[in-house]
Amino acid sequence: MKKHLVVGLALLFAAASAVQSQVTDTHGRDALRNAAGQAVASLDLADVAGAKTIALLPLGRDVDGVLAGVLKSAISAADLACVEAKDDPFFEEIMKEIEWDERKEDMLDEATVTRFGRLQAAQLLLYGWVRQYDVSQRRVYVEIELHLSSLETKRHLWGGCFASRVYLDPGVKGIVDLDETSRELLHQSFADASQSLAASAKTSGLSSVAIVPLAGDVDRYATGLATGMFSNLAKLSPRDLSVATLAEAVDLLRAEPSRADALLYGAVRDLSSSLVKEDTFWGNTYRYHAEVELRIQTAKGDIVWGGTFPASIELRPEDDGELKPALVRWFLSHPREIALVVGGVVALLVVLAVFRMFFRAVSRPR
Repeated sequence: MKKHLVVGLALLFAAASAVQSQVTDTHGRDALRNAAGQAVASLDLADVAGAKTIALLPLGRDVDGVLAGVLKSAISAADLACVEAKDDPFFEEIMKEIEWDERKEDMLDEATVTRFGRLQAAQLLLYGWVRQYDVSQRRVYVEIELHLSSLETKRHLWGGCFASRVYLDPGVKGIVDLDETSRELLHQSFADASQSLAASAKTSGLSSVAIVPLAGDVDRYATGLATGMFSNLAKLSPRDLSVATLAEAVDLLRAEPSRADALLYGAVRDLSSSLVKEDTFWGNTYRYHAEVELRIQTAKGDIVWGGTFPASIELRPEDDGELKPALVRWFLSHPREIALVVGGVVALLVVLAVFRMFFRAVSRPR
């Protein structure tokens, strides 16, 4: 009996794990597809490809080539020509020469781009990697970094970091337009980060930090808060390198180390709202949540500070700073319907009054 129970539980656990894996895979693909769509939209807007053909290199940490597949589809949907570099007859030979498997997540230098110039079908080279693929109980967070170089001029033409948050619970909504509440949450996250940074001993030798645009940001609001975070730190001043990605910033500091002592980078990993409690009269209660991840990395690549800074708040809808019952809000927003109802009630009362007077007159003894 016990043996059958153990086997049954094992099968149940395996089935549950398979379902969870399938859910995660589905949402993971959605997140990758969203991030790839953002990347292609940015690439199309930059207008650097023109009528030239893009060769897509194998992407770092791209499990089973999922990102490459959705990225190629998104590029084709944008009417841009794209081929996979691995299909070129010289691809394997080139990869052996540059020891691709041992490369770090860096920008391709001119010498490496020159080697890829032997690819026959393309004039542009697109490469990158999955910076983060994080799965929690409530959401999948994906972050990718991509770069485009010219095989003709060997110049770096475009780059960007793109993030997507897909929530597993249909009751959780990702925030894409910042309102007062979400801004307040982000302020709280960065206030906590500022306190943590002020107490850090490892950053005492730094005097300047370059700010890399945060992944998953909305309208660069969080990146602005990251810059403002240093206003309370007398010994550290923020610097702007005017780059879009971490790889570009690292490459720039290698060439010009005097620009900054270190880099701050990170991501808005969560920014969402969910229904906590339904209340027809007083109004529903919602939970707003933000989570910001930050790191400071020296020019040598050492992480000297970092952390994840969450912030949450639960509230009901507000109007002029005072809570109002949901029914009152409904009345205020439906004046025509209320007028019809009130008019109908008044008419009914008039009719009832007339009938009452009539019955009194008829039933009065003569």
